Amino acid sequence: MYEINILNEIIKLITKIDKHISKRERHTAAPFGLTPSQVKVILNIDNDHSLTHSHLAKKCHFSKSTLSEILDIMERKKLIERRRCDKDRRKVYVSLTPKGFSCRNSLLMYGSSHKISRDISMTDLEKKLLYILLKKFYNQIS
Repeated sequence: MYEINILNEIIKLITKIDKHISKRERHTAAPFGLTPSQVKVILNIDNDHSLTHSHLAKKCHFSKSTLSEILDIMERKKLIERRRCDKDRRKVYVSLTPKGFSCRNSLLMYGSSHKISRDISMTDLEKKLLYILLKKFYNQIS
């Protein structure tokens, strides 16, 4: 009985953490007129090169179709550009435009002062233990 109650409490706590993180992500994105998903895309495109659509979807943990919808909006906002590979027309590369780079740099500056990690006081050992336990929990429920 105790085990079931503690597992329910863990799930409730994880749900609360998820809601809090989502709220912070919306708070970070709002001043830039972006959604949290668009912020995730901008921050996952490296400064020096473009990524394939598939690789970006994996990095952001989005399905390819969800990413396509997000990129359509970002392209209209002139934050990203897409181009087909000359050698393999099935590959589409995504890169930031100058406006996208500017937005990315602003997000990085803004985000560094609003990171959740600044608010958490944990030792390295506590962080590692939490990571191991959460990963184990996730692997068992997925």
